[in-house]
Amino acid sequence: MLRVFGRLENSPFSKDKKRPVILSAKSRLSRLLFEDVHLKYFHANRTFLHSFFNSRYWFIGGCTNLIKFVIRNCIYCRRSKATNLNQLMGQLPADRVTISRPFSSCAVDFAGPFTVKCIIGHAYTTYSTWQSSFVGSLELSTLRWSPILLHRSSKMP
Repeated sequence: MLRVFGRLENSPFSKDKKRPVILSAKSRLSRLLFEDVHLKYFHANRTFLHSFFNSRYWFIGGCTNLIKFVIRNCIYCRRSKATNLNQLMGQLPADRVTISRPFSSCAVDFAGPFTVKCIIGHAYTTYSTWQSSFVGSLELSTLRWSPILLHRSSKMP
């Protein structure tokens, strides 16, 4: 192994600090060293690994990307840093939250997705389509719609 010789020969530091070992940041040995220290020190964070290795080794090409790689590929660290997702919900319309008589406002819910099978040649293909493609094909004049449903359907894309 190669070591860096500098101007710290007369300093009271240890031999490893005076003459750090030169390693490539892209070598397998460097990755194994980082993984070993990461696990040995109970899944140490980025700052600890950076200071630990910079005091003992001299990495050609820097060690920041290697530290990120090791921590990102550690399953335990990835699971412990996971965050729960919060569901985003829209506000209810005013006619749904005001007190009124039952069935004074009724609506039809066009749900989706609808699975549509198409034959192309000799093969079946399945497409998933939503309510917006069906709303345009309905004839509003033949159906009995409440004023609230007409108001809501006019806002659909």
